[in-house]
Formats: sequence, C-alpha cells, structure tokens
Amino acid sequence: MKTATVFLIEFIVILPLVITFNCDRSSDHQNEMTFRVDKSLLAEKFVDRELGFEFIPPKDLLKVPADVLTDVRDQLPLTDFFQIIPRQVFLAEQSEFVCIISWLPELIYSDSSIISYQRAVKSQTSNGEIRQTSFLYNGFRIYQTLIISDDVVNFKLLIPQPDKKSFQIDYIIPKNIYIEKIEAIESSIGSIKRKK
Repeated sequence: MKTATVFLIEFIVILPLVITFNCDRSSDHQNEMTFRVDKSLLAEKFVDRELGFEFIPPKDLLKVPADVLTDVRDQLPLTDFFQIIPRQVFLAEQSEFVCIISWLPELIYSDSSIISYQRAVKSQTSNGEIRQTSFLYNGFRIYQTLIISDDVVNFKLLIPQPDKKSFQIDYIIPKNIYIEKIEAIESSIGSIKRKK
C-alpha cells in the first residue's frame, strides 16, 4: 500500500484540474451550471458536516484505510502557497483513478485569494495543458481547473467558503481511461450539495 500512498502524494501536490463537461450553461461563466447525473455510475455518499457539503464519488472508488490517509497527510510537503489537508481519499487501485477531498483552511473567500490559488496551481504545473473557468452550482461558486498531461487528466474543483471552510475535490485519472470515466466524473460533480 506504500506505492498507493506515494502515488496519492504526488498527485495532491503536483497536479491541478478541471474541464468543461457535457453540461448546459450560458456564455456567462458565473451562471448556474447543470450536470447530468447517472446514479448507476456513483458509489456511496460522502458527507463532511464540518465543511458543510456532501457528494458521491464515482463507482468503484473506495475509501482508503485510515492509516493510508494518515500517511498521506504526514508525508505532504509544506508549500509556499496554501495548506492543503486531505480529508478523504477514494481510490480504484487497479486503474489508479483517484478522488481526493481536501480542506484549505488558509484560503479565504476573496478574489485576491482565488487569484493567488490559481497562480500557484499554474506555477506548480510544469508541463501539460491547463484550462480554468468558474461557475455556480447548488449554491457554491466553483473554480475549475483542468490539467491534461501526457499520462494523466486532473479535474480540480476549488470551492471557497467563509469561516475557513474552503475545500477542493480532485479527480485524477489516467489519460487512457479518461473517456470511459468522464460521465462518472460529471455525475459525481453533479452530486455536490450543501449539507447543513
């Protein structure tokens, strides 16, 4: 399981995210986005009451054991940008498809903080194509980054919130199975909701 830990650390630190799905939206990037949700492509619901949201990861992704999550947290290097604390990791070990929920306690809900975050993501990405956009969904303003490298596609969703409750969701998928899994990722993003 050590290799899974190393794999997760590499992707949490190095790769950021997110693309435009098969979804409806107007040309105004701040309008409400809609997603097609196919529940048959989803696993069990994950609820984070502290951060105030719930979502459902793609099917076949399993929660990593608590000791692996602790290992990942302990081995993350400090960055000059924002502290990123993994709260849950879901992994399909055979395919190396990963979904990571992280807390960003230092990220405040302001334009300057978001711009700094986006610059940090770009500066940490040495190769690959990067696309960034933002949209509204289920009461959240979501900043999406898509990173496409030679081997991996990373969808990074930043959800800034007040009161030190900002979080991000990363979907990290080998490029060779990306097309096969895109509907599951879209369905998972479509499952994000506020939780009181």
